[in-house]
Amino acid sequence: MKKVLIIVLSLIVSLSLAGCVENSDTTTSEPPAKSTDEPKEQVNKTPPTENNNGNNNSDDEPISVSETAQIILQLLKNKDMKTLSTHVHPEHGLLFSPYVYVNSEEAIKLQSSEVESFFESQEKYVWGVRDGSGEPIELTPSEYYEEFIYTHDFHTVDPIIDEVHQRGNMINNIKEVFPESTVVEFHVEGTEKYSGMDWGSLNLVFQEDSNGVFYLVAIVRDQWTI
Repeated sequence: MKKVLIIVLSLIVSLSLAGCVENSDTTTSEPPAKSTDEPKEQVNKTPPTENNNGNNNSDDEPISVSETAQIILQLLKNKDMKTLSTHVHPEHGLLFSPYVYVNSEEAIKLQSSEVESFFESQEKYVWGVRDGSGEPIELTPSEYYEEFIYTHDFHTVDPIIDEVHQRGNMINNIKEVFPESTVVEFHVEGTEKYSGMDWGSLNLVFQEDSNGVFYLVAIVRDQWTI
């Protein structure tokens, strides 16, 4: 009887152990949660650059005449005639007039290659005649720049777009000489010390091509004259 009881107990223990093993084998673990952090798209924050003629490389749209004039003015201030030469009209060149009455037959006109070496040239040109005395204005390009181009702080004033102003007693004939042009004037008022007679204007004359690019065709000074 005791042997039978022992055998029965052994069978019960064996069956219990077999059930535990089966439960452990059928248990599965859940897969790790998928990360929700997706890589973010990289944003290109590099601003569009401009080519030599002032075009925006991002869409090839030419910049406005006002912006072009500001670029030219800064180049003149910095005496960077090499870069400025790329803005000179490829056919008409660049005319220089010491006064607002433009004598187109006698005015000095330089092509872009000559403008590029403007400050290196030691040649003396006759740029016109002096108001009052009638003496020839015979100067090197560097001397002409100091006396008849960047004579005031033109970079401190706002541009005046295509408005003809008769500021002195000399006739302004820019629009007659360049009828299809756009004139951008930078005007600095005179000081009280000189009763306002030390005013000065720098007129940048542009001609637009078929692609909407504004090329520089003339630099015209205006000042008090006798």
